[in-house]
Amino acid sequence: MKHDVFISYSSQNKNVADAIYHAIEEYGIKCWMAPRNIPAGANYLNVIGEAIKNCRIFILVFSKPASLSYWVNSELVTAFNLRKYIIPYRIDETPLEGPMYFVLNQIQCIDAFPDPEVKFKDLVETISNILEIPADTAPNNNAAETSVNADSWFQTGQQYYEAKNYAEA
Repeated sequence: MKHDVFISYSSQNKNVADAIYHAIEEYGIKCWMAPRNIPAGANYLNVIGEAIKNCRIFILVFSKPASLSYWVNSELVTAFNLRKYIIPYRIDETPLEGPMYFVLNQIQCIDAFPDPEVKFKDLVETISNILEIPADTAPNNNAAETSVNADSWFQTGQQYYEAKNYAEA
């Protein structure tokens, strides 16, 4: 699957990650996230490594659970080492520490707390600018005047999250 955006997140934030995925793809920007884009029987490490290697933008759904996740930290360090454009999308006020501090200390974040969905439009606009996608290619030609339907995408993400029975650890 060809994609421009890789979404990294803690499984405890899957509802937010799903909502971000849908909001970005609504604008025709292809995203990749696990486990959605991992083929059955594939080796997670190989597939995730290739997906990061082949993306242009790495979005980190930053939260306390993400900051504590070995896998999220590994994905972030991989993106950093591959010199990917990293966008931290902060959904809580967790301070930067450890590898997160080392990588993200000099990077402008999108602070999206306490309501992550209200910043979807800012995220989509940032991605569009990086990818040099003209505003008239958005679903609505007057995209600057409208916003991503955050409520519906957030609800979709929440419903997906609940349907898959992901339990918070």
